[in-house]
Amino acid sequence: RKKRRQYQFCYSQQLQRFENLKGTIKVAFTITESGRVIGAKVASGTDLSNEAVQNCVRNVTASIVFPQPESGGMVKVTYPFRFKPN
Repeated sequence: RKKRRQYQFCYSQQLQRFENLKGTIKVAFTITESGRVIGAKVASGTDLSNEAVQNCVRNVTASIVFPQPESGGMVKVTYPFRFKPN
């Protein structure tokens, strides 16, 4: 939630150029034992085909530091980000 504005900025920049831009970007990443994100990439099932938004969303996700996983190991995540004009 803390990064919500950054994700919205990723989308709004391109929405100014492409007024009907909408869809889902799925980002796959791993949370390490320390809570850092590694290996963030746009995953299959992504249907928002704007590379600038995809790269921005991936980069914002890669910058997140999560709480350490309770299991003590690494956690693999695929998270969908849905965007649509207001």
